[in-house]
Amino acid sequence: RVGVPTIGVCVAKNQLENVKEWGKTGFLENIGWYNKDNIIARVDRLLKHLENIKLRKTKSKIGKNFVDGKGSLRIVKTLLSKLFRNKLVLRKASYEDALEIFNLSNDDLVRYNSYTPEKIEWEHHLKWLKDKVEDKNCIFFIIVDNLNKFLGQVRFDINPENKEAIINISLQKNIRGLGLSSFIIDKSVNKLLKIKSIKLIKAYIKDENIPSIKSFEKANFTFFGRSIIKGNKSKVYIKKV
Repeated sequence: RVGVPTIGVCVAKNQLENVKEWGKTGFLENIGWYNKDNIIARVDRLLKHLENIKLRKTKSKIGKNFVDGKGSLRIVKTLLSKLFRNKLVLRKASYEDALEIFNLSNDDLVRYNSYTPEKIEWEHHLKWLKDKVEDKNCIFFIIVDNLNKFLGQVRFDINPENKEAIINISLQKNIRGLGLSSFIIDKSVNKLLKIKSIKLIKAYIKDENIPSIKSFEKANFTFFGRSIIKGNKSKVYIKKV
């Protein structure tokens, strides 16, 4: 991350390709295997070569451009993602889930990405949830872990005439950014198809909601077209099933 110009010496086979590729970038000076003849003399020549401050600054800049310092964070997120994947459960929503769904629905990011961004009133929420839970054309899943801790929701609003469903998904803060959305979308679609006969699933996403767009693309939804929904430029993604 600090971009210190480097001389690469291979001491194991699994290092070779990394050293070669770093050499191609211009950041690292690759002198090959540690047991080559005259390696000390070659290192000495390269050290003298790197005495040029302009060259060192150039190489340092290259190194910084390739390393963002977030490798450890990515590793942690990958491990957490694998952990949650093994523990996630989808179950049908019930009226008893009202408070958890209410709090998630009023999360700032959830409201920002919604087509009705105003905060939701409790009484209105209770009526809405009752209607959704009792609606045979709404399949409403709650996402929980193996300890039944609330992690999010996925909802499918179904048009029985054309057998199309509109998907809506929102996740708790603590599992966002872990690459779980596409996994949950896949899991929920598979569960939906065991309950209802559906031909097409649609997702309406605001243009600026890039994370959701990437999640649906990763879940094998395809871009269908553009739409204006309540004044918001949006993309429509579909999945034929």
